[in-house]
Amino acid sequence: MESLVDAIDKLFTEEVYKCVISNPSKKKEKYKKIVLDYLDGCYFIEKYTERQVFHEKMEFLEAKKYIQELLDGSYRNLNSWDADHEYSLQISKRGKLFLKKKSTTGQNAPKKKRTHNREKNYILEQGRCIEPLI
Repeated sequence: MESLVDAIDKLFTEEVYKCVISNPSKKKEKYKKIVLDYLDGCYFIEKYTERQVFHEKMEFLEAKKYIQELLDGSYRNLNSWDADHEYSLQISKRGKLFLKKKSTTGQNAPKKKRTHNREKNYILEQGRCIEPLI
């Protein structure tokens, strides 16, 4: 049987651009779901409660350790996406791991966001001089 650490090593690699942790094992958990997005060289973490979202920023190894801590008793589902596949890890109430891998090439795969800020749309281009009207 595969261990949780081995399963996370398969699912959460440096090519993963999005990861969703959901299905809290207890109703008393503070966050309903946690989303990790890879943007500008690090992972931005969004922690969703009933009415609020909290944000945090982590490096890859720190995020991997954080995921291991969350899945070790607090949450039961992990979905992650890379350029070609969607990975799914489900943990039963008894602790049995179910690992799935699905190809997303040729399908409507989620779009990758690789930059944090969007380009601003100005009426006039920034840095361009305006010629005076005579």
